[in-house]
Amino acid sequence: MKKTTKKTGIFKKMSKQILVPFACILVIISILILMILNIKIDDLRESEISAKSSYGASNIDSFFKSYYAMAAQLASVPDLYDLMSSMKAGDDMFTYEKLDELQEIFIAAADIDKEHIGVTWFAAYDASQLWESGGFSTKSGEWDVTTRGWYKEMQAAQTTIITEPYTTTAGELVASIISPVFNENKTKILGVAGIDLDLSILDNMMKGYTLGKTGYYVLYTSGGNIIYHPDSKNIQKSISDLDISDNVKSSLLKHETGFYKYKDSGKSVYSFVSEVGDTGWMVLTGLPSSEYREVFNTICLIIVIVFLISGFVIIFNTVRTAKGIVKPLEQLEKIADEIANGDLNIDIKVESNDEIGQVAASLDHTVIRLKDYIIYINEISEILEEIADGNLNFELKNEYIGDFKKIKDALMDIKKQLTSTITGINHASHEVADGAEQISLTSQALSDGAADQASAVEELQATIETVSSQVDYNAQNAVEANEKAAHVQKNLTSCDIQMKKLVAAMEDISHSSSQIKEVISSIQTIADQTTLLALNASIEAARAGEAGKGFAVVANEVSNLALDSMNASQSTVDLIANALDSVEKGMLIVGETADMLQLSVEEALELGKRIDSISEASVNQADALGQITEGIEQISSVVAENSAMAEQSAAFSEELTAHAQLLKNQIEVFQV
Repeated sequence: MKKTTKKTGIFKKMSKQILVPFACILVIISILILMILNIKIDDLRESEISAKSSYGASNIDSFFKSYYAMAAQLASVPDLYDLMSSMKAGDDMFTYEKLDELQEIFIAAADIDKEHIGVTWFAAYDASQLWESGGFSTKSGEWDVTTRGWYKEMQAAQTTIITEPYTTTAGELVASIISPVFNENKTKILGVAGIDLDLSILDNMMKGYTLGKTGYYVLYTSGGNIIYHPDSKNIQKSISDLDISDNVKSSLLKHETGFYKYKDSGKSVYSFVSEVGDTGWMVLTGLPSSEYREVFNTICLIIVIVFLISGFVIIFNTVRTAKGIVKPLEQLEKIADEIANGDLNIDIKVESNDEIGQVAASLDHTVIRLKDYIIYINEISEILEEIADGNLNFELKNEYIGDFKKIKDALMDIKKQLTSTITGINHASHEVADGAEQISLTSQALSDGAADQASAVEELQATIETVSSQVDYNAQNAVEANEKAAHVQKNLTSCDIQMKKLVAAMEDISHSSSQIKEVISSIQTIADQTTLLALNASIEAARAGEAGKGFAVVANEVSNLALDSMNASQSTVDLIANALDSVEKGMLIVGETADMLQLSVEEALELGKRIDSISEASVNQADALGQITEGIEQISSVVAENSAMAEQSAAFSEELTAHAQLLKNQIEVFQV
């Protein structure tokens, strides 16, 4: 009983070999794409945040630069230098003769930008005295420059500086831009020129900057004091007072520019810090993580949706493709089962332009060939049965192809050889029968003559002439019998030769049948090779991996067909074996016939000898006619001998006739 194994569906195989790897690859690709996108988006976001931060810092720096230049120009006014260089401790600036002209210059500078400039002013170092364009001034010794918070910074910088912002009595936020006035060798600061700048414009500027939907800007001074913040409560606070990560606070207070990620009030924020020119002020841009990651999260969602849709489409197409493969394969499996059960009256209706269609066409061609082979085998079986029944008058009506054509040629050669042999034997048997009948008649005549001689012995004296004529007649008949015996002997010799040819022809039949058996063995070998090729195809399909796996099922079905072919060829071998048995029986009959014919030949030879003796005796009788008168006493014994010989010849004739009739009956079994 054939062991059955649990089959794995093509869809399951495709799922394991296509969908699962595809899903894994899809996940890996998704992860790689998301990683790359994350890096790219981070770069873009960082670039955007840094660009916005740098843009804001650049605009603020541009705003301050014009006032820096104005302060530097005021500090370089010659009259101011003359004033500062002429002052000594305890001197009064108001005693300077060109003070009015100098004041007009500073007042004119303040009038240039009344919207942003509060006042312009100058202060002498040695005189410790201040004057402002707004009308405020101090007496000598009342305004010591060295006690100001910005003095040390300016001493260190030796250039124009901006002070930390402060609030005026009017509630305005103001910062002073102060430029030093050096001596001729620039080794000593003689005084300063300054501009009090209203910083409300910075608030408007900062409010005009946008970063995404929820991003914000922070402007703080070199001392860490916040000038602008989207939350007005944080203005004038120190950076250290904000609810942000400590490490970021430290970096911001150290004026370290760059990209930062930190927690602001518990929320994750991405930011960039830019320096505002040479002011030491800093611009901090911040973008909440939710918006910072918004694009990436949206792309992730899109990728997931696209991959889900792609997966659904692939699964749908895989199922559809699997059904498109399985359905015709199921039809082919059903057809193969019907073929295996011996039903070849099937109609293969598998319409496909791929390899399955080719397999279906090959299977259809195989069915047609099997039908032809069955027709061939049936006809050959019928012909062999007819040969076994002795009918050599047959025709092979079908056009044989392949190895079956050799069988047809062998059968036609057998027919030709057997027909020729049996025809010759039949003709010879008729000749033998006719000769035996003639010999029987002649022997009977001799027997009758001998009886007449015995009855005429008493009348021998009176009928010597009659005896003489009878002896002559006997001599003539003996000569004719001798001729007939020679002819019979010749015919029997021919029959013996024909019988040997018949035996050789039967051996050729046996040899041809063996060749037929070898052809069937070749068919079995082809079936074995087909099974081996199917096995190799299954192995190669397993090695091929994904492209080739589905063909293993087809290879298995081809192997089953090869097994069916082997079974059919085995049935043919059995039929050929039966035919060989019939041929062997025919050879036994022909052998027995040949033995009997050989015995007939030997008896014919003996008969010839007897007839020769009769002929010789008749001649002697003829010769003895001249001595009848002398040997009349011997006539009685001679007549007795002739009578005995005649009786024996008659017995031999009857036996030869029986053998000839038996040979004729056996030959008549064959129909030619």
